[in-house]
Amino acid sequence: DTIVGPALSVLSFLIKAAPPLPALRVELPTIVANIFFLLQRAGSSAAGGAVRGCLRTLTVILRLSKARVHITQPQLKVLLSFAQQDLFELATQSVAFGLLRAIIARRLVCEEVYDLIDKVAEHMVTSQSEQTQQLSAQALLQFLLDYPLGDKRLMHHLQFLL
Repeated sequence: DTIVGPALSVLSFLIKAAPPLPALRVELPTIVANIFFLLQRAGSSAAGGAVRGCLRTLTVILRLSKARVHITQPQLKVLLSFAQQDLFELATQSVAFGLLRAIIARRLVCEEVYDLIDKVAEHMVTSQSEQTQQLSAQALLQFLLDYPLGDKRLMHHLQFLL
């Protein structure tokens, strides 16, 4: 945990580098597989620095390397479960909301995304934390604008907001 967290921070920085490193681009699928291995080894303990580092790095990868990395449905469900654990904890919610917004931006479709957004919308209204309200509103707006929605789901969310 003491080495993995900082190593993932350096990796995130390298992935963000412009121009991207060619060798890093080739190895992204292997890096993603290893990050999921670390997440699996950590179990449901989302409080550790290594887990937050994994989630931050995956967020950067999802945002910047759209065509080069494929996230499977089981991997997406794992990411959403970690995000759901952290969304409503003030200390870790910025990482979780960043990950959720990266998933929405990539339009990675999964039933759990819709369920999680329902919780985010409810928490946007009920939370007493201004930061949580703002992060929830940003995620919900991005979801409504960018994510594939049927007419029924869109009407459900609009009725909730009105």
